[in-house]
Amino acid sequence: EKHSPSKLLQCHRKVRYYAENSPKEGDPPQGLFWVGSQFEEEIVVPYLLEAITTDEIYVRNSMWIDTEIGTKDGTVRLKGVTDPVIVDADGDPILVTEIKTTSSLEYLDGPKPHHKAQLHAYMYALDEEYDRSLRDGLLLYGGRDTLDISVFHIPFDERFWNKSVVTWMQAQTQYRENN
Repeated sequence: EKHSPSKLLQCHRKVRYYAENSPKEGDPPQGLFWVGSQFEEEIVVPYLLEAITTDEIYVRNSMWIDTEIGTKDGTVRLKGVTDPVIVDADGDPILVTEIKTTSSLEYLDGPKPHHKAQLHAYMYALDEEYDRSLRDGLLLYGGRDTLDISVFHIPFDERFWNKSVVTWMQAQTQYRENN
C-alpha cells in the first residue's frame, strides 16, 4: 500500500517494473539525473534563496513525507521526499515546489499530470503533518537545451486528488496484491 509521489499516475506496469528493479529497454539516458540535480542545486535553489529569504522565511532543501490515506477499500501510504520547500522561521512549510528538467520547453503548455500528482502528494502529506493549510505549490520546469524556466502555480484540487491520484493508488495497490 506504499506509494512514491514521483511514480503517481504513471503506467501501472512501468511502476511495477520499477519496484522490481527491472532493467529498462534500450540505452539509459546519460546524465539526465545529474543535469536535474545540478539545475536544482545551482540555479533554482540560489534563485529562491535570493528572491524570498528573509528573517522569517527561508528555503529548505527537502522534507520527508510519510502519511496514510484512508479509503473505502483500505489504507494507502505515501512515502518520499520533496524538492525545496519554502518554510517559516520554525521550519514549517509555506510553499512546496517540484522541480523538473525536460529536453525542451517548446511544446510544454501545462503541467504534466503525473508531476501535478506528485506535487499534490507533497501538499497533502505536509498539510496533514503540520498545523496549517498547504493548498498551493509551484511546479517548475527547466529546459535542458536553453536553461529557460517555465513555472506553474498549482492549487490543491480536491477532485483531482480523490478521483485521479487516490484512485490510481488504490488500483496500483490491488495490482501489487494480485501480482
